[in-house]
This record gives sequence, C-alpha cells and structure tokens, in this order.
Amino acid sequence: MDLSFKYILSQLFSIISYILIGTTYYVKERSTLLIISFFQTIFLGIGYYFLGQYQGMLMLTVGVITSIIIFIEEKKCGKKEHIEKRDIIILISILLYAVFLAIVTYTEILSLFSVFATIVWVISVWVKDIKVYKFIGIITCVLWLVFNIYAQSISGIVVECILLVTSISGYCLELKNK
Repeated sequence: MDLSFKYILSQLFSIISYILIGTTYYVKERSTLLIISFFQTIFLGIGYYFLGQYQGMLMLTVGVITSIIIFIEEKKCGKKEHIEKRDIIILISILLYAVFLAIVTYTEILSLFSVFATIVWVISVWVKDIKVYKFIGIITCVLWLVFNIYAQSISGIVVECILLVTSISGYCLELKNK
C-alpha cells in the first residue's frame, strides 16, 4: 500500500464521511437523516475517487440522487406514511441506474459489494421507517466493510467497524425507546 498524498486525502475524506454516517443512527427526523446522508455520500465519493475506486464512487451517486429525490418529494408532497405507486416507480428507476453503473464499472466480484451496499441502503431509506433504516444499516455496514477491505482503505475498515458497533447501538436504542 502506497502512502501517497492521494491516499492520505482519501483517508481524510473517508473519516469525515464516516463521522457523518455515525450521526445518522442517532437522529430522529428523516429530513435531517437525508441531509446528513447527502453530505456524507459526497465526502465518501471524494475519498473513493482518490483511492481510484470508481465503482464505489459512482455507486455513491445513487445515494446522492436518492437523498435529493426523497428530500424534494417530502418538501413538495409532505411526509407520507405509506409507499405509493409513484414511490415504487422512482425506486425501480434508481435501482436500475445502480445496476447500469455496476455493469459499466464492473472489475471483479468484490467490487460488487459497493453495489450491494448501495442497493440495501436505498431500500432502507425508501421504506420510510426509521427503525427499519437503523436495522438495515447494520447490513449496509457489513457490506461496505467488505468493500473497504477490497479497496484497501485503512480508515474505511477501522471506521466501518466502529460504525457497525454504532449502528447496532442505535438500533438497540430505537428498540428500547419503542
């Protein structure tokens, strides 16, 4: 592993990103979660760019687009309790975009863990239930951990392990509060 300036920058952006992810497991409002997720995704994408992990970086554009769409929909139409036909059409479109990016950027099987993590995360925020988001966050952490091992991102591995503990803790607090 080369400790070049680009590698150090990748680690710095990854750490900032993971700090933001950790905060999402403790917020109560979905709109706050989406805003934090938006910025977290941008920082992580920059980190993957400096690592040369373009599939991981492009998968994060799915997260950015998802956060923007959900945020705009909630501001325009209000917070809806149930998933409607329009929501399903938008979700399918986003998932097709993720599959397209996966096909275009495929390098090897381990690179697909960023795709799996992205798809699982998209579904978790689309469900409209913060408890489901927090539970699926545990699965998302494991998938991103595998991808960070593949990408050789030391900060990603360390922080993803911490984030896994954080997401489990956030989920347990959610269950306790309900």
